[in-house]
Amino acid sequence: MFRSISHLFLLITVASVVTPATHAAAASDAPLDPPYRNLVHPSAGEVNELFQVAVPARSDFESALSQQSPVKSQQRRGVCSIFSATAWMENYLIRQGVPAEQADLSEEWLEYLAARESAQEGSDSTTNYSNLIEWGQANEATLPYIGEDWSAEGAAASGLALERCGSMRGTFQREACLYGHFDPRALTLPEPELQRRHPELHAAKTEGAALRDRYLPRDSRAVIVRTIPQVKTLLRQGRPVTLDIDFYYGAWNHRSAEKHGILRNEDHWARGIVGHPEPGSVDRLRSTEAPAGHSVLVVGYDDEMEIEIPVKMGNGREKTFKYKGVYIIKNSWGTEGFGRDFSYNGVRAPGYGIITQAYAHEFGAFYRLQVKSDK
Repeated sequence: MFRSISHLFLLITVASVVTPATHAAAASDAPLDPPYRNLVHPSAGEVNELFQVAVPARSDFESALSQQSPVKSQQRRGVCSIFSATAWMENYLIRQGVPAEQADLSEEWLEYLAARESAQEGSDSTTNYSNLIEWGQANEATLPYIGEDWSAEGAAASGLALERCGSMRGTFQREACLYGHFDPRALTLPEPELQRRHPELHAAKTEGAALRDRYLPRDSRAVIVRTIPQVKTLLRQGRPVTLDIDFYYGAWNHRSAEKHGILRNEDHWARGIVGHPEPGSVDRLRSTEAPAGHSVLVVGYDDEMEIEIPVKMGNGREKTFKYKGVYIIKNSWGTEGFGRDFSYNGVRAPGYGIITQAYAHEFGAFYRLQVKSDK
């Protein structure tokens, strides 16, 4: 039975064109995740490991790009880690031989799984990978992404929110429904009742199980990539990792930077350049007043690239810092805003960007879904 369902998964035609109603490209930055807890920052690695692992100065970005799904937009929802985990899974399927046009998976499904347990928007890489292992992931065409914010304040504006969540009793159930877009209890209903009451959720659950059984054996696990040589070795092999990171508005040139009195460089925002929250900078001092997290898919690195970043210091003066070494990232803010002019070695990739290794190592943590059969 599982084999036939899995085979069916490969034959389902999934729309490869991003539709305006779901993943429309956004010209502004999307909301952020809540702050991540207990980030394990990567170490330089053991001395023996550094000698044994010969890591070239850069990875092959063009090759990595050829195995990526299109950049998507999370729109009005703070679900960046949901998008980074889905992008990881889409890349994994492509590397396993699934045609790229069929590797279009449902962020809506993964956010539902996270929200039914947390009753909040957003998640983190460990939770997302664990949900993938347990439930798999459905096709985007089966459970399309809804970019609307169904928070308590905005729920009245959405007829679908009222239809699905209006009868919810209890704060937790209501919040879980508003953030996950379905009754959090639905997944535990008997199969006939789930199919009758929530046919699209039933279809997503069935497809998720098919994908899980075909591609994610039970010995799969969510892991932290703990050393920098391990991160770069994976990237050199064409295997991306997700990066969950403390968010600094100035470093990202986020639209909210200016309201916090932080310098924003719109040229760097358009080119997808992410700097570093320097000690003593306004960014370092004020971003923590509105703490948030962000997650991206890391697809490459370049240890030789140097970039210069102007930073506004706490004394009011502007100072330029030079950084050597970057990671290349796939973001989830569409292709017309952040990174719309991104280019690396002559290869244009709107929606991608670079982040200084200094920032990623100091404030981030790297994750992947470890699968023994991964090529």
